[in-house]
Amino acid sequence: MKLKRRWVIKNSAREAPAELVEKLSLSPLTAGLLAQRGVKTLTEAKLFLHGTAENLSSPFLLSTMKQAVERLAAALQKKEKILIYGDYDVDGLTATALLLRTLRPWNKGNIFYYIPKRLGEGYGLHRDSLAKAVKYGCRLVVTVDCGVTAL
Repeated sequence: MKLKRRWVIKNSAREAPAELVEKLSLSPLTAGLLAQRGVKTLTEAKLFLHGTAENLSSPFLLSTMKQAVERLAAALQKKEKILIYGDYDVDGLTATALLLRTLRPWNKGNIFYYIPKRLGEGYGLHRDSLAKAVKYGCRLVVTVDCGVTAL
């Protein structure tokens, strides 16, 4: 079987910061890709490649995170039915499983999940699936890995 696609590497990805190549033993391509994404200094590269949870930005930098947390807390307290709407790829499945495992102890019997069928529904949120969730009594839908422009 002959592959019909070919990777095309931008010239800017080939322009690797020498310090990253030398001090971190990175390939020029990897160092160039980091630089393309704004990771240009040795310190930035170390944090990006070997960071910890403490290095992550606060999720409350997202403009509506406070309201989202308050809504989720209220739903858990009121024992509302909550649907976790994920995606069929590995990060979507992982995010769904983690959130399900985290929320179920707080609201047993009222936390559900939905993963769209890849071939029939494709990627993202679907109105029909959301309508079924509403019909089933779900009062809150938490999306993970669905894309921000899905609806």
